[in-house]
Amino acid sequence: MDQPKRYHPHHVTLHWLIALGIFYNLYLGTFVFSERSRGGFQLRPIHMAVGITILVLLLVRLVLRFTVKRLADATAGFKLLDIIAKVVHYGLYLTVLVVIHILAALYHQFIRRDNLFARMWYGSR
Repeated sequence: MDQPKRYHPHHVTLHWLIALGIFYNLYLGTFVFSERSRGGFQLRPIHMAVGITILVLLLVRLVLRFTVKRLADATAGFKLLDIIAKVVHYGLYLTVLVVIHILAALYHQFIRRDNLFARMWYGSR
């Protein structure tokens, strides 16, 4: 079977779209939604839409990963390192999302002090 030499264009496109979305949302969260910015309120729906789009693109990328012919795995020349690299690679998909989500929630609760945790918990509406 002939292995491709580069990633499929779908993977490349999804990778960069997701990266741009993440950087855009980090920019909004860091600079636009700061206490000093009054115009950030109108951009919150866009921030949420970009976040949902990132999630959808990640799911599409994950499906494509298992359906499109892949490159041969890179090797470190040592079997244990190759296994560790594969585990880390898959772990990044889950870990980067979980960590970013937790850090964003903590930022809202303790730095912005907008009581985000109360919105995402049980109690009176």
